[in-house]
Amino acid sequence: MTAIRMTAGVLVTGLMLLASAGCSDGGKTQAAGKPDGRSGVPSVRPSGVYTVTTTHADLIKAGAPDEDVPENYGKWVYVFKGDRLAFTQENQYACTWAYGEVRFHGQQFDWEILDGGFTKAPRNAYNKPGELFTFTMSAYRDTLTLSRGKDAVSPENFRAKPMHRISATPSDKYFSRNCPPPKDWATTGKGA
Repeated sequence: MTAIRMTAGVLVTGLMLLASAGCSDGGKTQAAGKPDGRSGVPSVRPSGVYTVTTTHADLIKAGAPDEDVPENYGKWVYVFKGDRLAFTQENQYACTWAYGEVRFHGQQFDWEILDGGFTKAPRNAYNKPGELFTFTMSAYRDTLTLSRGKDAVSPENFRAKPMHRISATPSDKYFSRNCPPPKDWATTGKGA
């Protein structure tokens, strides 16, 4: 009977180690916040710099209408810094930026745009203050995947393809040089 208890104990310990390894970020623990107040589950909080390149075809595959809006695809750079998120988007036709405040709730987050702009926006489609988006997220190793939030606005251009983290440290140096957000994006406005 003692051998069975020891074997069970070793098995449980092994499963706990496997579970923690599966929730790690390439050997680095995912940043976790306090319980979110809604579900009591700690929130996963992405941090650092993520990139993804999308095409018009990727947007259609994600469920967007078959309307070519250059401001909705291209090379994206996202920087998560605490409760702030900023991005730049660029292709040969458009170059846009936006930043806002994020609120994490377990596997979901809300993103309220505080400001947005562009250097090129042929369809005048850039993010404006007050827009509110909600996404469900999945983080595994250095990949962040966004999905539609429940009963929420979750634009296809932000969730067309998974993002890949290129730096664990938030930094403005990765933003497009052609249309960067203001230098004080992480410290200005609501919630700062």
